[in-house]
Amino acid sequence: MNSRKLFEQGYNCAQSVFVPFALENKIERETALKMMSPYGGGIAKTDNLCGAVTGGIAAIGLKLGHSRPDDTETKLRCNEATQRFLTAFKEKHGSIYCSKLIGYNLGNENEKKQAEESGITDTKCPLLVEFSANLVKEISG
Repeated sequence: MNSRKLFEQGYNCAQSVFVPFALENKIERETALKMMSPYGGGIAKTDNLCGAVTGGIAAIGLKLGHSRPDDTETKLRCNEATQRFLTAFKEKHGSIYCSKLIGYNLGNENEKKQAEESGITDTKCPLLVEFSANLVKEISG
């Protein structure tokens, strides 16, 4: 399943990035979609981290995360991968925050309307989703 196509079907950024990785790891599609549903639009439209970023972080956790509290080696590897992800995303796009990336706060009704009218969520957001998914693949192997 392709992250960009999911976004173009109407799923949010976080869902679109995370779901293909979830399916690869035998997590049910519906479960993965529900898990990531609050993270779109800058985390529930609160002008926070971009959903493509949170979806990418969740995918890294799924692929590289630890499941035992004493597994310090895996914790370190996952943290380092997440830090590389955040650094690369920010270097490429200038920020990891939704409104800084698209120029609009989607939690503000006027700005949300302006964003829709500008088409930014149809042009820039799919690129952010695609970049994030590819970066997760690159970093997590």
